[in-house]
Amino acid sequence: MIVARRLSRDRIPQAVAERIVSRDFGSFHDERARRIRVRAARIDNAGRGAGARRENSRRSLRLLILSCTDRRSVVKGEGAPASSADRLPVQGPDRGHRGLLASPNRSLVQDSPRRILVMADTDREYRKAFYRALNVHQGASMLSEEEEFERYYVPIYDQPDGPAGPDLVKEMATAIDFTTGGSVQLLAGYRGAGKTTELMRLCRVLDRDAYVPVYWDIEDYFNTELPLKEWEFLIGLAAGFVDNCEGAGIPKEKLIDRIRTFFNRIEVDSSAVLDASAGPASFNIKAALQDDTSFRNQVKKALSSNRRRFKEEIHAFFDAMVDAMPGGKTPVFIVDSIDHYRGRTKTFDEVRESVESLFSVYSSELALPRMHVIYTVPVYVKPIGWGGQIWPVLNVKVRERDGSDCREGIDLLRRVLARRAPDGDPERLLGDQVDRVIRASGGLFRDLFHLVSALLLKDSGLPVSVTEIDGVERQQRSYIATGLSEEQWEILATVKKTQKFRVPREHMAEAWALQALGYVLCYRNGEVDWFGVHPLLGPLVAKSD
Repeated sequence: MIVARRLSRDRIPQAVAERIVSRDFGSFHDERARRIRVRAARIDNAGRGAGARRENSRRSLRLLILSCTDRRSVVKGEGAPASSADRLPVQGPDRGHRGLLASPNRSLVQDSPRRILVMADTDREYRKAFYRALNVHQGASMLSEEEEFERYYVPIYDQPDGPAGPDLVKEMATAIDFTTGGSVQLLAGYRGAGKTTELMRLCRVLDRDAYVPVYWDIEDYFNTELPLKEWEFLIGLAAGFVDNCEGAGIPKEKLIDRIRTFFNRIEVDSSAVLDASAGPASFNIKAALQDDTSFRNQVKKALSSNRRRFKEEIHAFFDAMVDAMPGGKTPVFIVDSIDHYRGRTKTFDEVRESVESLFSVYSSELALPRMHVIYTVPVYVKPIGWGGQIWPVLNVKVRERDGSDCREGIDLLRRVLARRAPDGDPERLLGDQVDRVIRASGGLFRDLFHLVSALLLKDSGLPVSVTEIDGVERQQRSYIATGLSEEQWEILATVKKTQKFRVPREHMAEAWALQALGYVLCYRNGEVDWFGVHPLLGPLVAKSD
């Protein structure tokens, strides 16, 4: 029993391995055996102590064999060769604490994500596995952004002038490494274009001997459909940083002491919102920002009454936090989801103005001392007098200016689907219509996943029919067209005709809303970018001409 002997070398006793394999493995071929052995070995190596390793391996092996004999899905983790795009000149920390992505034992070359291959024997199993891989942030088995990256990331910047544009992560990491004393950068782009995914990659390529990545999602604190209040956001910066850097090795008591001192100096009563025993150090600050009117009014008064003093104190707080970092490391503070601020139809202009005002009027407050800060912002943000770098993340180019296919972009998104599809086979679902669905997405990952997910829910044989694809496109088209104003339809018609995005000043709010929603897309075409209407809206715009 070759398989049994191999399992025995991985600390599973020979007799146990032979018994398990002979009883449960049966006539399965060597490839299935190899996959089970690899999985068992990985679990074995992760255990603590020889006894724990043996027990974990036995239990996991039995579960995997049981899933095989029941002809259910088998999951395989397999190393993939690193592409040239992943070979960055800095070290890649692994995921750890949700807000602090760092781990030892990493090489100078970024580790490639593990391929997760699901083998589905029935159409329903295939649909289920594919759907779950596209919607990983739902359900009891939801994945974090870091886990999703590790399983499913496909390098999209492996070509210098490819359909996704230049490798922004590589350039951002270089800018951080080249800048002394800290920096502030904006990452702009469409929602669903992959900004958060690339930020996860940035956390992995930063030199962990020099930098400590701290990730904060502002949607954990604020309602992005309401205007962004500058005093609320600045306090949120302090609370979000503390909430997500506890894993850096700073004692919890010290974190609480630092932020209590800050509130005392700006004359804000923190006794009701700080509790050392209540989970993360600043947990109650988040709650207070959402629900405590008295606390909110105090913070607002502190900023409005003496902006200069407020700035000095919040900068003193972050300066103290840098001093507390073990090993003299420099924080890289990633503030995500500001790009989700877009409001509703009637409030969009107010929300847009609040975001632009924050980065125009309070740019000096946002440049935190002795650390690098990255803010994700909506594509429409054009802050006045902004001196920092603005990095654009746009949609993948799937068509040329003359309307023909961009083969490189379509093939790239084929790889993205194959990474998540069971057996790496999206054609089992889409047949010869894979390219069509990719074109319909406009090169946005979000819209591609929505289209494929909707097709997976259809109760029919595989591959799906052209009629079903037509129906899903009509459904999505109807959804995104709902609520568009007459002025916005006129803008869309102009963009489609001229391939330019120029509108009168009185219609700028409507135009920015179209861009924020991804209904007007920017395509890279060498040195000159051009604009186009989202493919799903194209037929409706043609009818309105």
